[in-house]
Amino acid sequence: MRASKNEGSTPKRNRVSERYRAPEQQAKGAGLAVGMGSGLAVGVAFGFALDNIGLGIALGVAVGAGMGTAMEAAFKKKRDEGRGED
Repeated sequence: MRASKNEGSTPKRNRVSERYRAPEQQAKGAGLAVGMGSGLAVGVAFGFALDNIGLGIALGVAVGAGMGTAMEAAFKKKRDEGRGED
């Protein structure tokens, strides 16, 4: 009987668990990236509807940056409350 290739070696990491982490484990700036990405998508759709893509992109990035900053502040507040810090 042949031994499998992975026998005796360390198991592979679960890639899904590396991507989706709890808020306290996320890298700094993750909220901003998510906010800007979603804001940009909504802004492009809004700009397309108004026949002014440039305005939609500008508004989407601005609104997305605001949303991302708010999400990061909420993550930080939640993390600090969990540690008992003020």
